[in-house]
Amino acid sequence: MNATVTLAARLRLIQGFQSLREFSRKINRPPTTVRLWLKDPGGVIPDVMTLYDVADKTGRSPHWLITGEGPEYAEDFKAALTRSA
Repeated sequence: MNATVTLAARLRLIQGFQSLREFSRKINRPPTTVRLWLKDPGGVIPDVMTLYDVADKTGRSPHWLITGEGPEYAEDFKAALTRSA
């Protein structure tokens, strides 16, 4: 995925076909808060610890979620780190 894609777009990609309520429940955040994150442009950017928590709850790589770079999925990111070590 291109790094120029916004954080809101990456969050919407993770949300997929889930309703706002379902997605919010999965990541344990209020729907009103998540709606603000998904707004693009002009949305609210969650703090880094929240993004790490969202990544953990959805199986995504925190690095990908925050920067838009590298593998999307945590397992793929760990595998890439192992190969480069």
